[in-house]
Amino acid sequence: MKMLIDNKSLNIADIEKHYIDEGTEVVVYKYNDMALKIYKDYCRKQRLDLDTAKELSKIDTSRILLPRNIVYTENGEFIGYTTEFINSCSIDNISYMNVRDFIEELELLYADTDKLSNYGISMEDLYVMNMIYDGRIILHDPGSYNFVASNSRRFLKSENLELLNTEFIYNLIPRVVKLTSKEKKNFDRYCSYCDDYITDLMRCDVVGNESVKTFFKRITK
Repeated sequence: MKMLIDNKSLNIADIEKHYIDEGTEVVVYKYNDMALKIYKDYCRKQRLDLDTAKELSKIDTSRILLPRNIVYTENGEFIGYTTEFINSCSIDNISYMNVRDFIEELELLYADTDKLSNYGISMEDLYVMNMIYDGRIILHDPGSYNFVASNSRRFLKSENLELLNTEFIYNLIPRVVKLTSKEKKNFDRYCSYCDDYITDLMRCDVVGNESVKTFFKRITK
């Protein structure tokens, strides 16, 4: 059996030799310098539809991985897509980042979120489990991203930013810094002073060349 990637025919048996991992919806293989995500046969409810995958592949983002090449069976059935391949390490390493670099990474995530909002995309699946780290903070698996009919891009942007903050950033920091229950309460209070971007607040509080862990331990003590 064969599959088609960018009009190139490949044997599925050869691809399966390069298995990397799998999730609820897809099996992931290494293909050249890309990650090849093939949907499981029984997973049809939550997968991207072909039109959405094609439209997402046209959008250039730096920290939110989107489909790049669409994958078909030799009979023309949409079965998956490729994204950039990332050699990642444990997200706990984020705690050792310079906090200024961390702020820049979050700002790139915010910029990608703004861009997707401007395209009319509603973002979901923004959970810590959908993050990979290789010195960059990267979100993957846009399985529930949708183009929505909305007269208000500002409202959509607000929804996406709230989701990014509450489901991802505000969960990521306590996990990698390992905040105590008392520190977590102080962190939640700190976040309550933010508008859309926690980075605006953080930039005002950075001292010297602190690590992420040192910074958040200091402001939550």
